[in-house]
Amino acid sequence: MKRFLKLALPVILCVAFYSATAFAAPHHVSQAVGHDGTWWQSKSPIFREGFISGYRSGFARAKPSGRSDIASIKPDQMIDGLNTFYKDFRNMNVQVEDTMDYVKDELNGKSDADLATELQTLRKNAADAQAAAQDAKGDQ
Repeated sequence: MKRFLKLALPVILCVAFYSATAFAAPHHVSQAVGHDGTWWQSKSPIFREGFISGYRSGFARAKPSGRSDIASIKPDQMIDGLNTFYKDFRNMNVQVEDTMDYVKDELNGKSDADLATELQTLRKNAADAQAAAQDAKGDQ
């Protein structure tokens, strides 16, 4: 039994540490790693359509949430919105998951003032997340 505890305890501690740090990200910043504008632009049109279709299907089947209305947006509309969003170099660090919320709001007629505020928040959160990632790399 002692041998089992000696082997299991480090694993349990690692899992607990990972779980605690994985959920400590700032609000409204995607946990996706590298799914930003550069990633999006590197994908083929077929991949983009499959990615959006899969994302929509997942939310359509998920329990009701504030993001379930993404499933109501047509894939071609979302793809066009993402392509347009990432044409602006200032948006390249924003994660695709967060960009989809912005595109959804844009398609649903959110006011220009609210969209401008949302865009500013997305850019700030993306910059903060990138700075935190750089700090983490520097600490290693």
